Amino acid sequence: MKKNYYLNRMLPLLLFVLTFGYGFSQVQVNVVPSGGTAGNTNGTGADPISDHFESIRYQVVYTAAELTAAGLQPGMPITALAWDVTEAPGTLDNYTVRMGHTAATNSAAHDASPTMVVKNAFAYTPAVGMTDIVFDVNFVWDGVQNILIEICTGPANPYVSPYGGVTVKTGITNGSRHIQDDGAGSQCGEVTTDVNNNKPYVRLTFTTPPCAGTPTAGTAAASVGNACASVPFTVSLTGATLATGITYQWQSSPQGMNTFTNIAGATGTTYTVNNQTAATDYFCIVTCTNGGASDSTNILAVGQNSPSQCYCTPTAGASSTTYYLNNITSTGGITNVAYTAASYSAYSNAYTTASAIQLPGTNLNVSLAVTGGGTHYFHGWVDWNNDGDFSDAGEAVFATTGYVGTPYNSVIPVSAGQAPGDYRVRMASSFIGAVSSPCGPNAYGNFVDFKLVVGTPTACTGTPTTVNITPAGSVNACDGSLVQLNSSYTPVLSNNFTYQWYKDGSPIAGATNSSYTYAATLDANFELAVKCAGSPADSTISNTVSIVVTGPCNAPCTPTAGASSTSYYLSNITTTGAISNFVHTSSSYSAYQDNYSTTSCVQLPGSSVNVSMVASSGTNYFYCWVDWNHDGDFADAGETIWATTTYTGSYNGVIAIPASQMAGDYRVRMSNSWSPTVTSACGPSPYGNFVDFKLVVMQQTACSLPTGLSATASPDSLKLVWNWAQNVHPIQSFKIQYGMTGFPLGSGEIVPANGINFADTVHDASLMGSGVYQVYVQAVCTTDTSAYTGPFTVVMPLTNDLVCNQELLTLGETYTFNNAGPGATVSANESTIAPPATGAQTTTGWVNSTLNGTLWYSFVAPASGSVRINSTAIPYNGQAAVYSATNCADFNTFTLRAANDDAIGGTSLAPNFTVCSLTPGATYYIMYDKFDATSGNFSLKVSPIVLEAGTADSVTNICSGEVLDLATTINLNSYGGTWSSPIPSVNASITDSTFNSNGLAFSTFNFEYRVVDGCAYDSIISQVKIFAPSNAGMDGTIAACKNEPIDLLAGLNGNADLNGQWYDPSNVSMPNSQITTGGFPGQFNYDYISGNGVCPNDTANVVVTVSSTCNWLSIEEMAFLEEVKLYPNPSTGIVFIESTFANGNFNLSVTDINGRTIQSGSEIISGTNTVNLKEVERGVYFFKLSTENAEKVFRVVIQ
Repeated sequence: MKKNYYLNRMLPLLLFVLTFGYGFSQVQVNVVPSGGTAGNTNGTGADPISDHFESIRYQVVYTAAELTAAGLQPGMPITALAWDVTEAPGTLDNYTVRMGHTAATNSAAHDASPTMVVKNAFAYTPAVGMTDIVFDVNFVWDGVQNILIEICTGPANPYVSPYGGVTVKTGITNGSRHIQDDGAGSQCGEVTTDVNNNKPYVRLTFTTPPCAGTPTAGTAAASVGNACASVPFTVSLTGATLATGITYQWQSSPQGMNTFTNIAGATGTTYTVNNQTAATDYFCIVTCTNGGASDSTNILAVGQNSPSQCYCTPTAGASSTTYYLNNITSTGGITNVAYTAASYSAYSNAYTTASAIQLPGTNLNVSLAVTGGGTHYFHGWVDWNNDGDFSDAGEAVFATTGYVGTPYNSVIPVSAGQAPGDYRVRMASSFIGAVSSPCGPNAYGNFVDFKLVVGTPTACTGTPTTVNITPAGSVNACDGSLVQLNSSYTPVLSNNFTYQWYKDGSPIAGATNSSYTYAATLDANFELAVKCAGSPADSTISNTVSIVVTGPCNAPCTPTAGASSTSYYLSNITTTGAISNFVHTSSSYSAYQDNYSTTSCVQLPGSSVNVSMVASSGTNYFYCWVDWNHDGDFADAGETIWATTTYTGSYNGVIAIPASQMAGDYRVRMSNSWSPTVTSACGPSPYGNFVDFKLVVMQQTACSLPTGLSATASPDSLKLVWNWAQNVHPIQSFKIQYGMTGFPLGSGEIVPANGINFADTVHDASLMGSGVYQVYVQAVCTTDTSAYTGPFTVVMPLTNDLVCNQELLTLGETYTFNNAGPGATVSANESTIAPPATGAQTTTGWVNSTLNGTLWYSFVAPASGSVRINSTAIPYNGQAAVYSATNCADFNTFTLRAANDDAIGGTSLAPNFTVCSLTPGATYYIMYDKFDATSGNFSLKVSPIVLEAGTADSVTNICSGEVLDLATTINLNSYGGTWSSPIPSVNASITDSTFNSNGLAFSTFNFEYRVVDGCAYDSIISQVKIFAPSNAGMDGTIAACKNEPIDLLAGLNGNADLNGQWYDPSNVSMPNSQITTGGFPGQFNYDYISGNGVCPNDTANVVVTVSSTCNWLSIEEMAFLEEVKLYPNPSTGIVFIESTFANGNFNLSVTDINGRTIQSGSEIISGTNTVNLKEVERGVYFFKLSTENAEKVFRVVIQ
């Protein structure tokens, strides 16, 4: 890309050195103008190589600051310059270069400063890139003033396109100036008159001498402060000695480690670092080979950005801000994104505000809408490896290859091996052209980021919680409109929830997502069943949503007719030639018969439907209209199909369907009139009536669809017949696909038909007696295939009416059976094993013991010995029983194991129950009976029950008052279980899996986790130990003498833990609480920190006040200590002071912790003295015993 080419090439640094004779070298520097934005002057703009006019004089000023930044050395002869040519013009006439010093800093006015000719006039043919213009006379910069460069060409420039262009900085006020003209001769002597708001890049070449002595390394700098992995950046020198014989060596070290090593190949004044992955220090050693002296730069620290800081900020909207993504939504996720925007933003970073959650191995459906409609390109990227870009394989998740309408729907596939975590998603739309990069540009669109959270999949078990469909209740919808039904159920992060939508009680083939879109053509009721796949537990059935079709989205008029007579009406309308046809008859008058929802025919685009119309009497005019554009009227061009002008008793017409007609449902209106003519599809027709019906236009295919499919069944076989008429391609063969009712098309058994005679018999021993199958037929033409036509429903013969002909069921598979017609009988002696009448919702019997028509099935018990038998997928009122038997032909050997009439724990009239204590590997029999004489379809599914309470961690420690999620104390468990404790007070502290330890004893408690499915369960015990809060006691004080040994524990109040750690006034840990005060008086703070490793630590402070008036080591006080004892301490109020001091008595004063005097002036004599403090408050008190020569303070605790 051109932009990157310049960023890399035009850096204001020394690029290379060419050594030539006598030790001198040529050095090239690129002078980059300050400010502005990189661009070019391609086209007719004035610049130093323009040939748009026959003659031009051009001036540009480069400041000393720009020259210094580029590395130009003062006093060195400049020998050449080069422009960076981006568009080559023709040959320029008399191209002359002048240079001089100037005080001007820009080109606001014509610069008349003295200049010298450095390049005499010559014919200059610029080429794209940089080509030196070698001077005839060198120019020397003084290092202080600015440099004026002046170009003059003409008077015979070619004026031929292309006119030339160079790289410039645009947006620079007074960047350069010129005068140009045609036919006026050379402009070299004219004053420049026009200002250009741009300034060219220029490369200057100058000569340097050989190095000597110690070179100057200069300053090392980086193009970034913090690097992104895989994003190159440069380190470079400024202010370094420029001379021949100079070598450069860059070194690097992990940041702060000071372990520098050479970087291979980094031997220039600039070095490009391609993939820094950790924070790194750099510096450069500059050496003069002439003597070997060297100098080093500063250490340059380049930090490392996290990948989240390295995403490019995309550019967009350069040409238009009209088109932007104003709505991004997802479906099918655990949670879904819902992003909206009301105004344009080139880049909307919604990563922290918009997110979706999805599981590995699944898809996230996304819908992108652009404001203003129209067609656009759409793109999506995901940074799957979180490396801060979207350029890795698989990270472009979708990209349209052409313009598509809005909204655009696509998917983000999350691979099965994708690690759980947060991932950045970037979306883009473009009104004109594809977007080549997630970083832009995108001139007619914008970019939006959001977060995709890939969750950790966990297996679900049990029955899901309440499932609701929105919108709820009764929903009105116009004919043909799309109604989206959504599940409000938010499952746990699981990859084994299954969904099945039902319409009017029957499963909808392929409708196995959390949402379903219904094309509202008929009134219908919908439910959604959600369950854990692989779990024997019942599905949870949602609320019922009723969709009521209220009429056309733009309701057609209700026509008026029969005002003058009711004798004339359409008595027969018959269609032929369509894929499917109808016959409408009427024996009485009705002004308007709206049969749109009940009568229809089907045909392809580009085909015709033959219509025969018969009037009830007389001769009539006949009319036909079709609302081809669904706008609710028949007034548009081409919507009047026929209007006869001759009276006849009947009329045969043709509805020609345009080849371009979209597939869909269309309203057809027909009318007759005995007199007069009918001028409108809304009437009036005073001597006639109107009839509406539906024309279904199917998608046109070159390979025609089979039609007229029908089927009959025999044991282990299906006999099929159908019709087919060639459209474009001739027939080659047919394929038949069949499967149990509700199977997703494409997953059934597919077999080739035998020949092309439109009939075949399929023989398949796996076809199950009483099974309800759906059959489809597909045409295979020479170069194309049709869609599958169908389904046609077939019920297999009820061969399993006899128990020994039972059908073996595969565990975990849902079957649909039918017990209508001959065969579902009660065998001889079968009533003897009928379950007892124990009630509707029991597992030991039925409401009554009457058998009404049974069918038999079997299954093999799983390793767990427990199964769930569930028939609620279809709301049929049946009853089931499970038996073990040693001889299927002898009911005397049958033992009832379980039976159920209505679902346990549900409202369904179909059975749903569990059976336990079965022998793994043994075969068991299922009797399925009608509840009464009513027959119909019923479902049957036998699922193994596998429950896992998990494994418990070792004892979990918590602090008293802490709230614990008990689910974190076990692993590998099934979800949906319950927690309990055998201790009532502890059990009351459990809500779901949340345990609140507040107020409970400091002890170890047992918690049981139990998962249950009917009669089956598994459980485990988890232990939790509650620790008491840490207690360092309350702050206190100790009064002591200098050099006195004391125990800091005596300074704590309250009941402190004794396993804490003491810290001295310098915050240094101490081995124990025993200290000896120093020789200086004052107050000293000691901290005591207590902790148990579970609860937060607690801290108390003891202030030791060392008195200046006593010294433990003095003779008097030593004697004092030896001759006085005070006890008990702590005391309940009576304190004894025992003295053996023979040289006099002591004075006693008692103060509390706040310094208040409690007792004073008491005289302590030799012997035992009693002090009564029973009336004081509990706390710490200080007893001071003193003589004329010494004193001693005792700390006493009264409790």
